[in-house]
Amino acid sequence: MATNKINAQIRLRADTISNWLLNPSSVINDRELIVVKYDSGSIGFKFGTGKTYPNTPFIKFESLCIGSLTNGTNTYDLPAKDGTLSLTSDLDLKANQTDLDTLNAIIATLITENQTQNSIIATLVTELNTIQTNLTAVTNRVTSLENSFSNLEQRLSQLEQ
Repeated sequence: MATNKINAQIRLRADTISNWLLNPSSVINDRELIVVKYDSGSIGFKFGTGKTYPNTPFIKFESLCIGSLTNGTNTYDLPAKDGTLSLTSDLDLKANQTDLDTLNAIIATLITENQTQNSIIATLVTELNTIQTNLTAVTNRVTSLENSFSNLEQRLSQLEQ
């Protein structure tokens, strides 16, 4: 059997997530592999089935994932190395903005709570300093009274002699 060697390059259709979302009617041909580039620098892949971009799921690389995260509606793969999320569909991308908004609101609440706790801690530190100052004053007063009492004992002892 003869062997023919063909030198070839396969070029995949690739674009940014923004451009793919601007053209949702783009059809990904059957068995066509496309590349989706994110602003973060990570990439995702879709394998065509003859449907439009939004109706074509992302390829999931289970072996690269350490687990998944779900919020009850959307499931996100947690990759082992680069920290990016592999989304299962473009509907997830749209929902992901809501998730990010919710996460931002939670973070803002935590920051506010942290600031409140810091304020409470500052107040407690001020109160503790006041207590320390008062305790030092009481200690000094007790020492002064002990000295006065000692002086009185010495005088009384002198008077008794």
